[in-house]
Amino acid sequence: MGVGGIFPRALALWMEIEPVKPLLLSPRNDKFGVTFKYEMFPNNMGKTAARDIKFRSVPIPLAGYNSGSDRQFVDFNQKILLGKVPSAADVPVNNPFPKVLPPQTASTVPFIYIGQEPQIFPKVQWASYFIGRIDYCDEFQVGHWLKFCFFVANSRGELWNCKEGNEEDTNAEIPPKDGKCVLP
Repeated sequence: MGVGGIFPRALALWMEIEPVKPLLLSPRNDKFGVTFKYEMFPNNMGKTAARDIKFRSVPIPLAGYNSGSDRQFVDFNQKILLGKVPSAADVPVNNPFPKVLPPQTASTVPFIYIGQEPQIFPKVQWASYFIGRIDYCDEFQVGHWLKFCFFVANSRGELWNCKEGNEEDTNAEIPPKDGKCVLP
């Protein structure tokens, strides 16, 4: 996925995040840029239920970074989400929505982020990033995941996809022999 327009989508085999619209939280002032609230709704686009849904997220309020182009930045934060970085071994699984989504159904409860317009300085651009992943099992106990990375692109609060970090699994659709879905 490349950098996109106003409504980025993180797509997976069956799970996606509904288009995200910025909601003005506070206008620009002497100390802070325009601040927005974003509501993210996971959506099961599949033909069967998504089960054991785990939503992990690392909102990075203002990171000195340049438009989501550095793979190491995204990879480090994905490791944080899975507890593979010693300083973040206990990053919580945030599940404000149901653990099961029926087919063709979006969650009625959003995951909420707060982000600010980018700040541009001579040598670096500071931007709000939303990095996360959704892990889930399909009806046949095959584990799947969706990684996403968005950043606030401008003073209108538009979210764009990062150049790296929007990926989905390519698991074979073969149920596990022991019948147990394995998620990270």
